[in-house]
Amino acid sequence: MNYPLPTGVPGYLRVAKFWIVRDIGSCWPQLINNMTSKTVLVTAATGTVGKLLVRVLLEEQWNVHALVRSQDSEVSQELHALGVKVFKGDFNDLNSIRTAAQGVEGVFVNAVPTMGSTMEVTHVENVITACKDAGVNTAVYMSAYMVERRKEIPGYDPKTSVFENKATAEERIANAGFKYWTVVRPCTFMDNFFGRISAIQFPHLQKEHVLVATLKESTKIPLVDSLVIAKFCQAALSDPEQYNEKIIDLAPEALTLPEIAEKVTRNIGIEAKAECLSFEDAKNRGCFPPILGLWEAFNLLQPSDTRDQLQEYQIKLNTFDDYLQRNKQSVMAYFG
Repeated sequence: MNYPLPTGVPGYLRVAKFWIVRDIGSCWPQLINNMTSKTVLVTAATGTVGKLLVRVLLEEQWNVHALVRSQDSEVSQELHALGVKVFKGDFNDLNSIRTAAQGVEGVFVNAVPTMGSTMEVTHVENVITACKDAGVNTAVYMSAYMVERRKEIPGYDPKTSVFENKATAEERIANAGFKYWTVVRPCTFMDNFFGRISAIQFPHLQKEHVLVATLKESTKIPLVDSLVIAKFCQAALSDPEQYNEKIIDLAPEALTLPEIAEKVTRNIGIEAKAECLSFEDAKNRGCFPPILGLWEAFNLLQPSDTRDQLQEYQIKLNTFDDYLQRNKQSVMAYFG
């Protein structure tokens, strides 16, 4: 009897189809159904990483539940059209999270960072509670790069530090009793140069094509493509044993401000420049003081990339050049 392979079954299974069908006969359809019926809950599913993770999971034949604040948003509608089950809810509503977590094996936890309060920790605890109640066995939490060096940051205050919230949330995930857990710590998103975050971090880039910061010319900014973050999270959900209890610093590349400007110029065809100023001069140019404080921390801590450590995972580590080429049209549109 011949049982056709469903669309999306990996190539190596197609090659092995003859031997598998010969041995298991009529069990084949049920076997394939079991292999492709895993379900994951993606919180903040309309965010930069969340929406990419959803698509990567769908490519790997996962069923996806998406927790969103509005089912009517454009991104939510796009997810629904892809076959995602979209649930309206937020991190303060335990019942909405419980509903979205029913029948789920893994959860991607991505709470919104908060400064000056511990709200992010509360939100992570709510996701943990709801998912444990629903029987979820795998959790992947998105934290932040340099969390372990937070006390070295100038002006560090545990009561107001975003990094302190991240560190506490990491502990909550690790001690929650999930069968498998993983923490990913991404550094600066490459997207941050060309979206709404850019207006805060680099307010002169869009119109003046200038990157203004208090970074020294030799100080490097660690960078990561959001697609790489999504692929690491998908891998941790798909192979939880390999990634169990791993804390992964995601900083595949680190570039100076002049290097970033040069790559934008070369890849996009729009001349970009870098201005490395003093704190007062940058402030007078209209830069946001808390962001300038971050650059000052980079000057002190001199962060580097973690490319060598990431090689063991055999996931493609996109460079800034890769990112710019893949997103060339949208980046050009950003500049107008």
